[in-house]
Amino acid sequence: MMVELAGTYTHEPDLDRYYTFGVEPVMDGVAKMASSRRVASGVSGEAIAG
Repeated sequence: MMVELAGTYTHEPDLDRYYTFGVEPVMDGVAKMASSRRVASGVSGEAIAG
């Protein structure tokens, strides 16, 4: 297994692919959470005066 791991160091990593692999699942999760949350009535995203 160490020899196989060493093989990954023989070429430059594809940073776009690396970050896409990590970022896409996180953003999908955030989108799903946001779409499943209910918005409280009377709140439109503006600051609440008080």
